[in-house]
Amino acid sequence: MWKNTLLHDFSLIVAAAHPYYSIDYPPMITFLAPSLKSILFVTSAVVLLLAANQATAADQKHPDRPRKIFAHYMGCYPLGNRSLSVEYMRKGQGQLLPDGDSYLSRIGGRWRDFPLTPENYKPTLEEAMDVEIRRAMRMGLDGFAVDVLAGQADAIASIDAMFKVAEEKDYPFEITFCLDNPEMNLKAIAHLMEKHGKSPKLARRDGKPLLLGYRSHRIGERLRPDIQGKAWLKPESVEAYHKALEELEAIAGEPIYAQFCLNGALAGQSDMDTVPETNNEEFWKGYLTALGRKFGGVNGFFWGGQTYDLAAKVARGMGMDWGDPVWVQYQNLYWNTFRVKDGTDLLRERWERAIANDSTLIQIATWNDYTEATNVAPGQQTGYAINDLMGLMIKRWKTGHWPTFEKDRIYFFYPPYPSGSQVFPFHDFSPDLTNSLEVVTYLQEPGTVSMQGRNETWEAPAGLFVKKLPATAGPVVAELKRKDQSVLTLSAKEPISALPFRGQHSLTAFSTEDERYWKEDFPTNSESMMAYYGDLDADGLPNWFEMFYFGKLGDFATATGADPEAKVPGSKMTVREAYLQQVDPRGLPQIATVKWDLLSNPMRDTGISTNPEASSPTGSSWRYIGSTKEGEWHLLSNASISPPRDVMHVTYSRSSRNSFAPPAEPAPVGQVAYQWIKPAKEGEEWARLVRLSPTGVEAVAIEWPSPAKGNYKIHVTVQRDARSSGAAKHELHLVDSKGASLWKATLDTQPPQATTEITLPLPAGDAVRLEARTLTPSAQGSLEVTQFLIEKQN
Repeated sequence: MWKNTLLHDFSLIVAAAHPYYSIDYPPMITFLAPSLKSILFVTSAVVLLLAANQATAADQKHPDRPRKIFAHYMGCYPLGNRSLSVEYMRKGQGQLLPDGDSYLSRIGGRWRDFPLTPENYKPTLEEAMDVEIRRAMRMGLDGFAVDVLAGQADAIASIDAMFKVAEEKDYPFEITFCLDNPEMNLKAIAHLMEKHGKSPKLARRDGKPLLLGYRSHRIGERLRPDIQGKAWLKPESVEAYHKALEELEAIAGEPIYAQFCLNGALAGQSDMDTVPETNNEEFWKGYLTALGRKFGGVNGFFWGGQTYDLAAKVARGMGMDWGDPVWVQYQNLYWNTFRVKDGTDLLRERWERAIANDSTLIQIATWNDYTEATNVAPGQQTGYAINDLMGLMIKRWKTGHWPTFEKDRIYFFYPPYPSGSQVFPFHDFSPDLTNSLEVVTYLQEPGTVSMQGRNETWEAPAGLFVKKLPATAGPVVAELKRKDQSVLTLSAKEPISALPFRGQHSLTAFSTEDERYWKEDFPTNSESMMAYYGDLDADGLPNWFEMFYFGKLGDFATATGADPEAKVPGSKMTVREAYLQQVDPRGLPQIATVKWDLLSNPMRDTGISTNPEASSPTGSSWRYIGSTKEGEWHLLSNASISPPRDVMHVTYSRSSRNSFAPPAEPAPVGQVAYQWIKPAKEGEEWARLVRLSPTGVEAVAIEWPSPAKGNYKIHVTVQRDARSSGAAKHELHLVDSKGASLWKATLDTQPPQATTEITLPLPAGDAVRLEARTLTPSAQGSLEVTQFLIEKQN
């Protein structure tokens, strides 16, 4: 016992004396005298000896395998090839239109970040994989786990190229597949073992081929479709997973070491903290004992929480591999789903849990899924910042201490524009943004950091230090000084813009390592110039503006073609003024008689919608909002679909979700639910159903802003939903932007319907809002909007 106590006490002291532990114990460093530090480095030998003895005892209980970390690799996105070729990306960006036919075109495309490569980069697949592997090794990765599903044939081509490069150059790098789709798993393992089964670069664990997983429960569901929901929580259901793994072993011709991904495995939930039954240690003892008969380890891919901590504790106690979810951010514009925190909050939180839970086999999500912004590979919008900072954290996890270097580092992490900014010309999808400019320093010794043009200066200690500032518009430039002498400067190539052209939740990031790593990766190429809010010709017009209106979006050779002092056709304003006022500089369009019909959703072709939801072909939006107790309106985060989503015919909306700790007792919240209704006869158009469901806590509303000054005729009809109880009673208000009443109605059993038609003048940007409140909080009920039609008059 005395050894454990002494180990703990001395560990704190040694950690405090070491400059690279300042993030963990910053107060201690301030008070340590240099002489005490010298003594502590002597005593640290005793501490390390005790630690070694303690580790040996633990190893005897359940021997630890080497700590390994892989990155989930999307085989459909090989660097500079196919969909990631510069020509392909440039073409796709150039075809985007705010009034385009698809939802993705109207919001500015699916991509916000692109791989970091030279402008005219045209590598062979092997050349691309050489760059990918070298970047991964420099970061500290042990290998890639190629997803069997993403790209399918492309995944096979990508993994073959990886093996060829790793073997020819004898890179200390391991390669395997990540099991995903049950049917593709079988084909992928057959290919892997037939072609690469004897390769020294095939990832192995305990001498067996290593396979990582993603949502591993699907391999059991294929064999046992009769097991549904919480039936999968029973340990005996795990037998289906064993059978699926035995199928793969039969194909491989040898035993396999597989790691089971828990995301979605328990009652179909991605986030296990939503399954109360799993939030106790006894459950995990039974479940993992059953799972461990065939699987060597378990892991999470996304999310994280208390339940993962319990699973990790039990898994490690049994000697199984454990891998905490490690990821940076998530922005899926196709599914309108977001998990983004301020700066590196999520990244640091995930690594602290990975270390505390004694993770031994980790799969990062992801190396190169640029469409979901989970990529840790270098990107145009993120430089090498995420990649390099993640590398420091990997080294800390593997060695137990922060690495030492001969140079200081500065990193920036920030949103591309401040929260609340008006997006133009593309449609916005949700206004929620992180709103911090985060400056991360990793210093050899303390220094003074100042932000040029931001009136911000602070003392940064040695080691890793995080400083958060308001994400206000302007250039992002930091300078490090010691003894009034400039030591290091970092100037981001992307400023924070006050006038964004498309919505974005994912981070912009840059670091002082960008230039050095670029020269290592592409020694003969100049740096890529894809900075959308930068200004190549310094004329006050950002690159995106000149490309979109006077060139081709994505083609930076066309980013200098505008004259800011030229007059806008049909107007007295200049092109520069058009930019500042967020209007089209090619001429102000005259809007003729147009109808905006809520029940005729233009996004039906994609099956996806957003909140706000664009009208076509204008720049206006329907917004689904709810009121707080204080009477303030906000975007509803749970505008939903009913019944469950059909990709071809149902739209749905979710605003961004930045909270990772939902309250235990969430308050009832009103919602807007909408769906597509099948036609009664063949050939008829699908009809859209929109319901308003206020509660006693929150009113709900649909809001529509005017795209241009003029007179508008507004038709509204609302009826009680047939499923409302007889006691349910609702009040309707149609109001303008100032809250002035345009129409009021009360809906009860009599009358079951209310309708109005009014005409009023509206300035551009002013809104009309249909509000619904319940007058009987205890009664169940909702309203159906059967007409919300707006016509602009000539």
